[in-house]
Amino acid sequence: MDALVGNWASKDIEAAAAWLDRRSAGPTKDAALRTLSRKIAQEDPEAALTWVNGISDDKERARQTESIARNGIRQNPTAARAGVSTSTLPEDSRQRLLK
Repeated sequence: MDALVGNWASKDIEAAAAWLDRRSAGPTKDAALRTLSRKIAQEDPEAALTWVNGISDDKERARQTESIARNGIRQNPTAARAGVSTSTLPEDSRQRLLK
């Protein structure tokens, strides 16, 4: 499913996101959410963080949030820091990213 979402998102992110939003939680959806959030992060890291929050695996969600936040801080430090400060990341991760 993640390959399907990746290809679809390259053509129509909104439609791919809407379809994925209706899928059941689990590892397959998590992989697709990871792919979608990476595509979205290229243009809108803050929106990508919203999609990452849908990943059901806590460790994977934290990994992806940190990855997107690091890239976002390089692109738009103010917006990315705001997203990190309200994220579901553990406090130590938030503090590390906000330095």
